[in-house]
Amino acid sequence: LDLDLARLMRVLLVSASALALAHGFNVPVSMPSHSSFATRSYAQVKMESYAEYLAKQGKSPPPQERTRDSGTEGGVSFDNDMSGWKPSDQPGSKHTMSGGFESTDTPDFFDENDPRNDIDFTEGMYGSQVQNVNKDRNTDPGVAGALDVNPDVYVYAEQLTDVDTIDFGLSTDIKMTDLDFDMVVQSTMAKDLVVSVRPVMMTYEEFYCGFTSDSHQAFTVSPNSGKMEKRGGANTDITVTVTPNGRAGELVGYLCFILPDEKAFSTYYKITAKSI
Repeated sequence: LDLDLARLMRVLLVSASALALAHGFNVPVSMPSHSSFATRSYAQVKMESYAEYLAKQGKSPPPQERTRDSGTEGGVSFDNDMSGWKPSDQPGSKHTMSGGFESTDTPDFFDENDPRNDIDFTEGMYGSQVQNVNKDRNTDPGVAGALDVNPDVYVYAEQLTDVDTIDFGLSTDIKMTDLDFDMVVQSTMAKDLVVSVRPVMMTYEEFYCGFTSDSHQAFTVSPNSGKMEKRGGANTDITVTVTPNGRAGELVGYLCFILPDEKAFSTYYKITAKSI
């Protein structure tokens, strides 16, 4: 083990010596004894200055550069030798520190004499049409005086269903009535009953109404045709008149309120009048 450590130390010292010699250092080395580490001595390395190294190579050191603070009193200058500098008074000088400098940039303040200082909040609202603000504009859409030339005016008349040609069928054709009404009438007097029909469609719908062919002849209805309001509008009121003409007893009629374009939404009513 001592022999291995001695070899290792010898290798390290030889390597250090070779490195020092490569850089021009004088390295006297005393190798330790193989038999004992107690008599070991260590080499002292003498460092050369850069000037000494250049002298060995036959070279001279470069001239010393003048620094900012060299040559000043005390060797210190805090203003970079600018204490005696003054700006040039040459007119039109482009140097920003000169006394005659004239700026060509737009100033960052408003000219007090500029009439545009009084800027209104509407400034720029018209954009590219600002040149048309003060022009006379014709706001007439083109219909002024259109009726002064006596034109032909056509009124569209919607043709409704002719109720007199409608057969309302028999009461047995009605599977279920929506409402039933009972009333008492004098056999010698007529009496009215108002039936209010609520609109359920999204558009204005044509309607017509009448009684089935097996209803009593004492029943009539008015109006028997027309247009009903769309959903949310007013109810359509129709008046049923019972005229017994002296007939006594129970008079029965079946009223049909028909929507020809939406027959599934038609309504039916049974009216029973007791004539006394």
